Amino acid sequence: MIGKVYVTGLGFANEMVGYVKSGAVPAFAIWNMVDVGYTTVYAAKAVVDGEVTGATGDVIHAGRMGDLTVGDNSTAVMGELFVYDKTNVQEAADLIASLQK
Repeated sequence: MIGKVYVTGLGFANEMVGYVKSGAVPAFAIWNMVDVGYTTVYAAKAVVDGEVTGATGDVIHAGRMGDLTVGDNSTAVMGELFVYDKTNVQEAADLIASLQK
């Protein structure tokens, strides 16, 4: 049914690489794992340094990722999603595999 039925969902590049390469999933979007790690370090440092408490309205200055505003339930969303497709999914899958060793 490839080319007739398209599937999408949430998954990591190493889980989705085969589906993307076969054409069953033309593309999918999720936060870039490198950016997630980068942003998490900035957020953790801001908490440790007492710059934010996690209260609604706190602003986390996250370097190249910009400013993140803490919302309800102490959550902050890290900007735009990253789109994976045939041009970049294998590289991302390989990176994940190398981190799992």
